[in-house]
Amino acid sequence: MKPILFVSQADTPLPRCLEEVGVAFKLDTVGFAGFTPELVSDCAFVVVSMALVERDDAERLREVFSQVHDVPRAALVDPYKSQQVVQAGSLGLTEHWDKSTSGHIILRKLRSSLKAYGAPELHANVPDATRKGVMEACIAYEGVVLANALSRALPFRQVRDAAFGIAEALRMDGLSVWLSAIQDHHSATFCHCLMVSGLVVQFAEFLDIPEGEQNLLGVGALLHDLGKVKLPLSILDKSGPLSEMEQNLVSLHPEYAQAILDEYPELPYIVRDMAVYHHENLDGTGYPYGLKGDEISRWVRLLSICNAYANLIDTHSGKEGLSPEQALESLSQGKGKLDMDLLGRFRDFILSVPETSSPALLYAKRARA
Repeated sequence: MKPILFVSQADTPLPRCLEEVGVAFKLDTVGFAGFTPELVSDCAFVVVSMALVERDDAERLREVFSQVHDVPRAALVDPYKSQQVVQAGSLGLTEHWDKSTSGHIILRKLRSSLKAYGAPELHANVPDATRKGVMEACIAYEGVVLANALSRALPFRQVRDAAFGIAEALRMDGLSVWLSAIQDHHSATFCHCLMVSGLVVQFAEFLDIPEGEQNLLGVGALLHDLGKVKLPLSILDKSGPLSEMEQNLVSLHPEYAQAILDEYPELPYIVRDMAVYHHENLDGTGYPYGLKGDEISRWVRLLSICNAYANLIDTHSGKEGLSPEQALESLSQGKGKLDMDLLGRFRDFILSVPETSSPALLYAKRARA
């Protein structure tokens, strides 16, 4: 996912109005001395702080912007300091943002400019139903992230419709095509949610679960990592291992999900349980509450298996994903933690998924080679 790039004097603290941006968008920072055309070309939007811009800094900005024209940009100014406004205009930064404005307003401006920021660029040969399902699911998930950041009601109807779209894509094109297409997504976070959703919906159909419950499982799968909307994308999409502090923060996401969903008591309990309990283990070693045995519903057990499998086969963040057979073998070592009977059915399900000659799948395989 291309970042929002904040440019300022080196060691300048992030302005308060941009603090919330890092939750909804990937946010990178750079000093004037390190600002290059390559950085601009690889970002979605540039925000330049006009505080303390020296002559050399202005020349650097002017030189870089003269080489890259198609990336949207704005100047962060103190509107009561006319020199900042004039200097921003001389650099071609005609859009001015008041640095004292609220983060909510900045988020709205970015959302308006970037439209479907969370949507991937899919390969041309991805079939229509899968393309539509992926795009709808991405836009719905982005809507959830932004609604949380802007303190708006979560768009549950949009998420429900996206779950229907995933089910339709799977019926039309199959799981292999779905899993291949979403590997194109630039965000590991978005990719994981889409991968788990496809696995859950298709596994539920394999188990002959009634259609109404399948739909709820699809919604729950899309929202299973809801609590992560409280965490910066710079941590969630970090390449390489997390620090202990970062890992501890990520481990709080089920509790964050519970706090969010407490505001929606009308939400079906299946969806709520999937978001809060999917890291619980049958032997009581999971989190956040150390539930065990029958305290964990069948729907959460199903999600836990799909979630763990998705993590094992994922190829994002520099990982070399396991093959289906390797992933299933790894899961079989989780005796006591996972539902072994359900895992046996999951093995049958995964091994029944046919390979396909779809151009989308072949493209994904070439990209990972």
